[in-house]
Amino acid sequence: MPYFEEGMSLDMIKQTLNLNRNEDYSQFKKGIKYLSVSQFENDDNLPINNHPVKYAVSAVLRLVKHLHTAYGTFDEIRVESTRELSLNEEAKKEIDKANKALEKEIDDIVANEEYQKVAKHYGKNLRKYARKILMYEEQNRKDIYTDEGIEFGDIFTSKVDIDHIVPQSLGGLSVKHNLVLVHRDSNMQKSNQLPMNFINDAEKFKIRVEDLFRERKINWKKKINLLATTLDETFKDTFESKELRATSYIETLTAQILKRYYPFPHQTQNSREIRHIQGRATSNIRKLLKVKTKVRDTNVHHAIDALLIGLINNSWLQKLSNTFRENFGKIDDEARANIKKDIPIVKFHHVVPFHAKQ
Repeated sequence: MPYFEEGMSLDMIKQTLNLNRNEDYSQFKKGIKYLSVSQFENDDNLPINNHPVKYAVSAVLRLVKHLHTAYGTFDEIRVESTRELSLNEEAKKEIDKANKALEKEIDDIVANEEYQKVAKHYGKNLRKYARKILMYEEQNRKDIYTDEGIEFGDIFTSKVDIDHIVPQSLGGLSVKHNLVLVHRDSNMQKSNQLPMNFINDAEKFKIRVEDLFRERKINWKKKINLLATTLDETFKDTFESKELRATSYIETLTAQILKRYYPFPHQTQNSREIRHIQGRATSNIRKLLKVKTKVRDTNVHHAIDALLIGLINNSWLQKLSNTFRENFGKIDDEARANIKKDIPIVKFHHVVPFHAKQ
């Protein structure tokens, strides 16, 4: 904060403080004995008060230790991120309806010639930045926190960020009603606070939020989050959303511990021994390869997913990830059709039947 008050830019502050986006994991103590939640807490001074989270992370680390002892050191560990939880039919229909509406909005953005010109100027894929553009228009092309205008071209640079209104560290979700587009400086200054605890002129901010709500630019859920002064006042997401968020947190925390303390043989500052793959991607890989084994009565489907993830080489995995990003907002059938064009599908000449029993 003192540096911001002195008028220094974000880049100048980073240079002054010697900050880097890539943490140098090679500097941490390596060894199986360090793979524990307590080790992470001691180093990071971040106590994990949620017992189920602590238990789940510890269970994963114990499994890694066991596999390491049985099979030796791993060159790479791949983590599948949660895709979705089981939802009732009504909820699925609502999600499908929202996805189709989003798809249309994104298609309209991609078809906009002015947007195309700017994206081309910056050498960016317009569809990939569609969500930022939607928020840009929703907020009347302004930083919602400061009321300062946002230059359209800045959307394609690091000058603006998507910020979680209710910070992720406080349980905020990556959902539409909890995301806004702001200048990076605003994002840094807000840090892990609610907007109302960070805004200098709260009354003017309230008026801006009310105006956006009245103009139907934002929904009531986002309005509640923006004007909340305590967590109790924020919009209460469904149990399913909270469970999904907790699962995502467990995955992230586990990955961080492994990056820091697992003795990968070739780990460097910029290497990627921990790779994430989206659950949605795994689901589509299964469909693309016509692997019909999604029976949830047993845990066999998890083992099959692990085999599929493990058999994908790094270049294919990276291309798959990029293709999903470029097809953001498209429904799965259309996304899969595009993926088939971009990624060669493995053809199995002989498949051993796999049967699972309780």
